[in-house]
Amino acid sequence: MNHDNTDPLIEAIREKAAKQNVPIIKTETLAFIEQLALIARAKRVLEIGGAIGYFAIQMARSANVEVTSIEIDPGLAKLARENISEAGLKSAIELITADALEVDPAALGTYDIIFVDGAKGKYRSCFLKFKHSLKQGGFFVFDNLLFRGQVAHPETILSRNRRQLVNKIKGFNEFIMNQEDFLTRIYPLGDGVAVAIKTR
Repeated sequence: MNHDNTDPLIEAIREKAAKQNVPIIKTETLAFIEQLALIARAKRVLEIGGAIGYFAIQMARSANVEVTSIEIDPGLAKLARENISEAGLKSAIELITADALEVDPAALGTYDIIFVDGAKGKYRSCFLKFKHSLKQGGFFVFDNLLFRGQVAHPETILSRNRRQLVNKIKGFNEFIMNQEDFLTRIYPLGDGVAVAIKTR
């Protein structure tokens, strides 16, 4: 499991993301999820918010899982397809260009891990829509739940729109921590990551 910059393809994807201002998962958060996948012996991962394929490619390579990745933006999905093809992982990664909330979960089957990194205001809806797609003992992972420290310190926010978004994230954190069928913890990794294990 190697996250240095010696892999030309991964470095090229990072550079594309930086140039186009596309956020990708932080290295420590990715390593954490890979470790969880290996411990859980995960076979299938659903990603909501695929961007340009960085997470899917890294997971397919390092954790040897099959990934279904959903990306709403056709332009980003096109880049993801190119990156997945270049990585030689078309057989391991299924990319769906769609709004995740309009996808039929029954058509996808069940997953060991569901990683959510799309629009933060839709996290609750994504959880409710896909919680039955998660196997018992599997887990959701939600990224960016501390939002640059602003969830803990909303008084530092000057933008009204940003304050509304942070309030939505704060509300989601409270919501996910109180789901009866899930055991949830929020870790101060990267920009804050929640792991919600399906207990029944």
